[in-house]
Amino acid sequence: MQSQLAARLADSGMVFFPQGHLRSVLKEALRTWQSMSTVQRGRFVFNHTAAAPFYDLATVTGSLIPRTLTDHDLVNDLQYALMEPVNDFSSSTTWGGTEQFSMDDLVKAIQRRRDQFLLETGCVITASEIAVGSPFDGRVPLNDSIIDVRRAAWKNLDSVYSTLWRSDERQLNSLLVGWATTGGTPQVYSTIVVPPITLQLGPIPDASGSIHLLTVNVGQALDVATGVDLGIPDDLAWAIKFGALADLLSRDGEARDPARAAHAEQRYAEGVMIAKITGSVLNLEVNGAQTPIVDLQSLDAMSPGWQTVATNSGTPTVGAMAGLNLIGFSPVPSAASSVTIDCVRNAPIPANDAAQVQLAREHLDVVLDYAEYLARFKEGGAEWEATMPLAQNMLKLAADHNQRLAAQAQLEDELRSQSQREADRRPMRIAVA
Repeated sequence: MQSQLAARLADSGMVFFPQGHLRSVLKEALRTWQSMSTVQRGRFVFNHTAAAPFYDLATVTGSLIPRTLTDHDLVNDLQYALMEPVNDFSSSTTWGGTEQFSMDDLVKAIQRRRDQFLLETGCVITASEIAVGSPFDGRVPLNDSIIDVRRAAWKNLDSVYSTLWRSDERQLNSLLVGWATTGGTPQVYSTIVVPPITLQLGPIPDASGSIHLLTVNVGQALDVATGVDLGIPDDLAWAIKFGALADLLSRDGEARDPARAAHAEQRYAEGVMIAKITGSVLNLEVNGAQTPIVDLQSLDAMSPGWQTVATNSGTPTVGAMAGLNLIGFSPVPSAASSVTIDCVRNAPIPANDAAQVQLAREHLDVVLDYAEYLARFKEGGAEWEATMPLAQNMLKLAADHNQRLAAQAQLEDELRSQSQREADRRPMRIAVA
């Protein structure tokens, strides 16, 4: 593929487009194709841990959707796109920057867009638990790494869980008179009146306990000296790259390029849209038995205390999705039962230049088209603008592939939307006309 791409670029000697650049854009093209077409499906198996209800599917053993890309990967991608010297992060020497861009500029642009992407999409959910003392006014300060609370549950000192539902002080004052003065078991939480990253519990707890949280968090602080995981799905990392390019090319000075900046911003927005509609888990089995997949809000509504191990443990009979990565099981696993996941997997990336590329023959041309568009971004001007139809070729074939999938199964859309149903039931935002 590198040789074919070099020939398309009229640079068979790989001089202006060095081999590292070709390898970089081909990997990005494969990942972008997978994010748009979801053509690659796969199956992996892992084991439950006793008394653990939630699992991050990106981190379980054998996962086909791991988050593997680091800040090193995106820094290199930006350097190629901006026609700057590329870092060899295996050495201690780092790129010193130019009058247009510094390493700090690149890292901050990636980090800013990565966190914005997490805020806009909520595609990665984190589970945590914090202790709450008593007596107090029911206000619980949260860690400043939390962007949004997606779900909360109260755990009392007997390890009995109860779901906390989103509410506000107006409802509390109307429906739960005395909630702020008479203690009890919390039933709801509010984030409306309190300061940012604070929960107001209602009624205020009459005893100590804990709050189990599912949240959207900012990613780790990036550090190219050590290399830090981006913390987003690999096949959506291209959106972060384009978002960073939009910021870098929008600045005043020598770096300013309004045309490419506007285009990069549009591509970032496309990545956000794809992240909001893409799927992950398609089918679930526990110990070889077919297991239904529901959204977590529905499980909470049907069984508010389902996390309580003492009253609801055994072999799971239902899985509940929260975001693209997190799944809960009810009953809470009592033993190391086997879990089989059929999923929309990460794009298979060849381990080396001699490895087989797992790409259907009918998809090869459009992926090469898109890679040419990516490679010529650094040229700007007419040479790059002429590749816009090449990028559209891949978008059109991805749309055609999804239409054919929909025609092959009456409920294919239902299968693919299982990972996103929680966001519909517990929306992050309400659109304003």
